[in-house]
Amino acid sequence: MFFAALIAKIFWEKFVRVVKLVWLRASSGQKAIAAFDCQERMTNMQFMLLIYSQEGSGPQPGTDEFGPFIGAYMGFTQKMKDEGKLISGEGLQPVATATTLSIRDGKAETVDGPFAETKEQLGGYYLLEFADLDEALKCAAEIPTASYGRIEIRPIAVYD
Repeated sequence: MFFAALIAKIFWEKFVRVVKLVWLRASSGQKAIAAFDCQERMTNMQFMLLIYSQEGSGPQPGTDEFGPFIGAYMGFTQKMKDEGKLISGEGLQPVATATTLSIRDGKAETVDGPFAETKEQLGGYYLLEFADLDEALKCAAEIPTASYGRIEIRPIAVYD
């Protein structure tokens, strides 16, 4: 329920901004440009695809499976570029390289490693643009780690 409400809120916020944009442009005589902008803004949403897996699971460097695994990632990334969906995406260093920062009583405290103690760790992300959640889910299923880890799909909140 919360997720649906969040999607509706994001859609409404984009709609309100687009209507304002159309009104401003229409009043200045740029109707054709405004209609194009309205269509563009209303059909695309940004989604963060967070890639989780247990460290050490899946194909490991030096194994016969690792080359095709990396090749599948390269292929997916290229496909997203070719389709104009890729905004950014990167893998992360192992969780042992993480540092967690918090501010308590005005003082910065750091801890080596991640804050959460979980079996699965965030290993990378893609920031992609899709028409809707269904398209995001379809593409997330193509991420190689989905077969042994998890892909979390989250819409980007837009603050204007």
